[in-house]
Amino acid sequence: MPKSSVEEERRREILQAALCCFSQRGYYAATMDEVAATAHLSKALIYYYFKNKQELFLAVLDSWLAEFEQALEEVSVSESAADKLRRLSRLSVEAAERSAELMNLLFEFWAQAGREPALMESFSKALRRYRKWITDVIADGINDGEFRQVDPQLTAVVLAAALDGLWAHWMIDPQEFSFRQVCEVMVENFLRGIGKGAV
Repeated sequence: MPKSSVEEERRREILQAALCCFSQRGYYAATMDEVAATAHLSKALIYYYFKNKQELFLAVLDSWLAEFEQALEEVSVSESAADKLRRLSRLSVEAAERSAELMNLLFEFWAQAGREPALMESFSKALRRYRKWITDVIADGINDGEFRQVDPQLTAVVLAAALDGLWAHWMIDPQEFSFRQVCEVMVENFLRGIGKGAV
């Protein structure tokens, strides 16, 4: 196997181990020793790829964000703006249902962002890209006559915050309601609210 392929595979192994450790132990409690043990690699090799724990934590965030943003690009082939927003909500549901570790890690990202300037900067940029994607979809829907005249940017913030808030409620109290069902209801209500015939 070429050296570049080996290094890419090692990096993936480290990121997966870090995801496990950070989600189970939290950012401060998790150690590079634990990441190395979980990955079945030497601690020295971990430091070869990542100079410290913060850089590793950011790399895990960046890896997940890249995956989510790739999924958003695939959503962009949907036929209508409303369908794109429905697909976005389904992506959120699928991510939550697919990996409890990932959801726990997202809580860690939110918690640590206010304490770590580098993490705050990275997370803020990602959230701005996320909201811009929604903003562009809403603007397209207005231009195509699908949605009524609303402020696309402010309306995008409303939807993004609603999805994040719903996710947080479900993570804290998952037995109380179906994330998938409530998400569908929320998005349909949102779409009716900005629909052409809405008052």
